[in-house]
Amino acid sequence: ANTGSIGGGFFGIYLGQTNVNDGLTNSGSISGNLHGIYLTGSTTLSGGLFNSGSIAGRTAVQIVSGSQLSGGLTNSGLIGGVNYGINVTSNLVGGIHNLNGGTLTGGVAVTASGVTIGLQNNTAGTIVGAINGLVNVSNSGLVALQSAYNGTTYAGSPVAATITGNFAQASSGTLQVAVNGVSGSGTTSGNYSQLNVSSTASFAANSNLSIVMSSGAAVIGGQT
Repeated sequence: ANTGSIGGGFFGIYLGQTNVNDGLTNSGSISGNLHGIYLTGSTTLSGGLFNSGSIAGRTAVQIVSGSQLSGGLTNSGLIGGVNYGINVTSNLVGGIHNLNGGTLTGGVAVTASGVTIGLQNNTAGTIVGAINGLVNVSNSGLVALQSAYNGTTYAGSPVAATITGNFAQASSGTLQVAVNGVSGSGTTSGNYSQLNVSSTASFAANSNLSIVMSSGAAVIGGQT
């Protein structure tokens, strides 16, 4: 368990060709210029990854081909990457659970290309950035399809999410999209956030859609 600060030039924590059986718990800070936590080779991390502190890097958590995290990834702190929050190109057993108070953020907050993973965002959880790839999303909190940097979410900063899976939003959930433009140009493709879902997209009654514009003139009355 880490309760202090772990930092490195390239990696905060690097696990390669090894087995860890008791999980990894962080309530402090873990950071690297490239990756906060990096699993590679034939590494198996069993027992889960639990974060209530902060994990940061160009990619905060990277799980690459041949490695495996079992026991899930549970976050009630901050997992933030410049490019990616969580990037899974291998196997993550048990899915991602973003608990109340947890924030996942990055240009792409979560992406998976190895196997399909589950992503559960609790009522007071926040995800900022795109969600891409083999992911089944269950949203009860806030999913903001916007860009963020150093903890600041920018209003007129649309991103496109492409989910090869399902997106289900509960009545307590909010999908927040960004619109960027002037004199009505916010309706031009590329100037607004997009959620593309290959399978089923469902929104419970009374769930929320929030639109954040770069300016009051990004969309003009009567436009669609």
